[in-house]
Amino acid sequence: MNNIPEVVKLEKLTIKEASEYINKSTSWIRKKILNGEIEAKKESFKYGERYKIRKEELDNYQQKAKIINESVEVVEVEEKISKQDLMNELIQAVNSQNKALISETMSDISQKIESQEQAIKELTEEVRQLKKQQNKSLLDKVKGLFMSDKNNLKESKRNEKN
Repeated sequence: MNNIPEVVKLEKLTIKEASEYINKSTSWIRKKILNGEIEAKKESFKYGERYKIRKEELDNYQQKAKIINESVEVVEVEEKISKQDLMNELIQAVNSQNKALISETMSDISQKIESQEQAIKELTEEVRQLKKQQNKSLLDKVKGLFMSDKNNLKESKRNEKN
């Protein structure tokens, strides 16, 4: 029919689904929930309650973990560096990393917008086709009324002649 983009970020997962999504064990997921590192809410289902985790929460956790786990290369130098030079270097490194993250995020947003625009075009075309069918159906009904009136008029003229 049409390819409407999936709203992935709002999707909620069980602990088992979350463990498969980020390739970790269910006990690891439970531990992170209980430690408050991953936000999850208990929701009722037919057998009681279970934790549900938003995919967005898992994505955010993985992004934070990725940043924390990135290694920093330390090189021993003989010359001293001023506090101001060190601050400038750190600011430049952070700005560089921020630019990369912003660029990646903008790219993701652009792709999602393009996907949504395509879905809107498809839905607009579908609505146009439905309106066209509806108008054609209405036109056929009006024609049918006129044709039945025309046929009735011919029938009356025949009856008058006889």
